[in-house]
Amino acid sequence: MSNSAALTGQPIGHYLDALAAGTAAPGGGSAAALAGAMAAALLEMACNLTANRPRFAAHHPEIVAARTGATRLRQELTGLAQLDSEAYGAVLAAYRLPKTTPQQKEARRAALVAAQENATQTQLRVATACATLLNVARDVVNIINPNTQGDVFAALRLAEAGLQTAANNVSINLKLRPLKSSARAKTMRAQLNDLLPGQISE
Repeated sequence: MSNSAALTGQPIGHYLDALAAGTAAPGGGSAAALAGAMAAALLEMACNLTANRPRFAAHHPEIVAARTGATRLRQELTGLAQLDSEAYGAVLAAYRLPKTTPQQKEARRAALVAAQENATQTQLRVATACATLLNVARDVVNIINPNTQGDVFAALRLAEAGLQTAANNVSINLKLRPLKSSARAKTMRAQLNDLLPGQISE
């Protein structure tokens, strides 16, 4: 599998080989999204082992709603794992543009801002999806089948890891030139601080 190949339908070992290769993508941003996707899948499993069982009938609507939310987030995060690799590839391509003439320099700067914004927005989407997943899991953690306790704990920890990693990536990106001076940088920083108040430095 090439490093840019789609993740869906590929053996996990191929993805890990690509992650371990001496290339820039896939990297930590893609791994953050995949951690979130695995967290969602574990929550789905726990819900599947709870739904439609008489013992948990009183909470059936909440469990089904959580499962539906986890499925949607798993699909979103799996897609974002791929999009992150593609977005970072676009950043690298922008850095490689010629910058000999003033026109080339301006074109390169514009391309770099656009690519950096897209890459940062992708990681912001990862952080948001992981934060949403944490809320979904916490809503049902006390009513779900106790036999899945270890799996739900793993889901929570993986979602937290995805959130913190993606948030850190956004914070780092927002300090890069020329993105740090773009109009969208301030908006993305505010969105990030809404997710993790006080934890992300300017």
